[in-house]
Amino acid sequence: MEVAKSISRGRAPHAIVSTVWTFYDAEQYEVFAALLDQSVITHHRIVTGEDAGIRQSEETITETVLLDLKIRLPNLRIATHNHLKESDSGADWEWWIEGNTRWFGMLVQAKKLHAINKPQTVFGYGFGYPPSSAAGDLQVDRLIHTAENESELKLAPVYVLYNGTDEPTSQVDCPLRVVDYYERAGGITAMSAYTVRELARKNVTPRGLSRADLPLEQASPHAILWSCLATCGDACRSVTVAAAQRATGTHFNDVDPAKRAAATLDMLLTRFRRSNDNPNDIPPETPLHSLPPTYVPDTANGWSDGEPPRSPFARHMGVLYRNRPDTDQ
Repeated sequence: MEVAKSISRGRAPHAIVSTVWTFYDAEQYEVFAALLDQSVITHHRIVTGEDAGIRQSEETITETVLLDLKIRLPNLRIATHNHLKESDSGADWEWWIEGNTRWFGMLVQAKKLHAINKPQTVFGYGFGYPPSSAAGDLQVDRLIHTAENESELKLAPVYVLYNGTDEPTSQVDCPLRVVDYYERAGGITAMSAYTVRELARKNVTPRGLSRADLPLEQASPHAILWSCLATCGDACRSVTVAAAQRATGTHFNDVDPAKRAAATLDMLLTRFRRSNDNPNDIPPETPLHSLPPTYVPDTANGWSDGEPPRSPFARHMGVLYRNRPDTDQ
């Protein structure tokens, strides 16, 4: 697959992205390109693995993606510890993003698209499985509870989805038209856990029992390309406004990565609430914080002394720092 091969060498994003969109900040561009690369590469790896009979687990894909991002992004710090089980919190990794004046944190659960019927003609995600530590509750309930009530600072609960299909995996109108330029940009998508919870609660059998899997066609209208977390903010809220911004080259002028990621998730929740049967069920606003939690060093130098920091909730922790002068890094 030529797209994946060229992107893995780091050339295609620079050749294509720079001719389509205007970036005001090299750091912002690099994060966007790295996330987009991983989407295309992940699609390629899943498809190639399935063809070879090598089926990669969600944990394997997560570790590969985090390692690739660590190699690509010099300001990204990654730590992995085996002291926690996913079922304790419903999370695979904790992710913090440093902004200009605020920090944004996400508690992330990964799901891989898989066949959900015996003929293997329908695909979906396992959103309905209960965690072993909380029988009767959906895994998403545990993820949200941990993000809202058990963390030192409130986190945004997010699902990251790994996709190896040519079917549309994101049907959120994208005014930046990323999928027009990258055929497999939907290899990794993201959804708010609040949206997943509502969809999972409605996805029941005639007897009122939770179904294990949510079909792709029900999830994709509420999923974004995960590279949108680095670029879009609330650009997708209005195709007209975004088109005008694109025409004037101003759609990427907000270069605060924490605010941009938070605004993207808020946009998703706003869109979902408008189509929700219960618009009064409003989730909390995506949180921003003046400092990171105490277990996250506020500079990258804090990772150099002794054992790397660890997340209280997930095996993996990632922290994306801003570019700083060498004395502050």
